Amino acid sequence: MRQFLWVYIDPMSQSDDKWIMSSMAVAKSLENKPWHARVIRGWVCAFIKDPDDHNYGTWNETALEKDKAFAQEVHMHLKSVGKYVQAMDLVEFLDTQEMWAKTGHEKRIDVTTAQRWMKKLDYWWTLDPKGQYVDGHERGDIVAYRQHVFLPAWKWAQLRSRDLLQENAMDQLPPEPQEHWYHDESIFYANDRCKLGWKHKDAMAVPYAKGEGASQMVADMVSTEFGWLCSLDGKEAAQILFKGGKN
Repeated sequence: MRQFLWVYIDPMSQSDDKWIMSSMAVAKSLENKPWHARVIRGWVCAFIKDPDDHNYGTWNETALEKDKAFAQEVHMHLKSVGKYVQAMDLVEFLDTQEMWAKTGHEKRIDVTTAQRWMKKLDYWWTLDPKGQYVDGHERGDIVAYRQHVFLPAWKWAQLRSRDLLQENAMDQLPPEPQEHWYHDESIFYANDRCKLGWKHKDAMAVPYAKGEGASQMVADMVSTEFGWLCSLDGKEAAQILFKGGKN
């Protein structure tokens, strides 16, 4: 609107004192279609008719910015959802006649709109903030075992094993070659994929456990040359599946 009025009254402008031409020039400068010129003229006419009853500069404001009480109500709802809050929780919360009246919408909002609102509420799509956790890795007896038993034994085994990262490793036998089978363990947790989500900017880092929910352990024996340990006919394998726990 301001740009349109400046162009309209500018004596140096080619569209000086030319109402429609000025609006067309402004619409073009904003990279909009000609219909936008008509919209601008309507806004300016309404402003000239009643300068005290206009919403100039507020078109981009959402109900969250206009009504702080409403913003607090939405924030409290999202907080009540819990750790794994989603943009769809906001969509469903606002999908009532009462909320439509507060937001000025006439239908269910789109999830992309909800995502923009989440950011206005200071939620960010990011990893969980993590605090420190404590385990027994630095306990005295464990450090002693690692330094004086495990690492020397690993060094001894490494000198007698092939390094498959080296060129022609399969053709080069180390002194006193031995075939080593390694015990492989992997643990999978029920919630190990739920690390990204909407986090409020004031969310505090809290102590966390290494795993969340029920766990499934997969144990097997593996060799760099022969792969997973199994019988010659492939019907039996060394793999074991079990659920770890204190019992």
